[in-house]
Amino acid sequence: MRVLKVLLGILGAIALIFVALGLMGAKDFTIERSAKVDAPAEVIYKHLASFETMNAWSPWSKLDPKYDV
Repeated sequence: MRVLKVLLGILGAIALIFVALGLMGAKDFTIERSAKVDAPAEVIYKHLASFETMNAWSPWSKLDPKYDV
C-alpha cells in the first residue's frame, strides 16, 4: 500500500509540473509554411479542387500505389 501512495505522489507531482509549465508558457504562437508555385491561380485551383487530378500531386497516393481514388 505504501508503494501505491509513493507512485500516486510521483504521478501527482509530474502532473503539477506539467500544469505549472503550461501556465507559464507562451500564450501565443504561430506556425507558418509557404511555398512559391510558379503557375497561375486558375491552374492550381483546378488541380487542388478535383479528385481526378489529386493523384498527380498528392505525395500520399504515391506511398500506396494499390489504392486508387
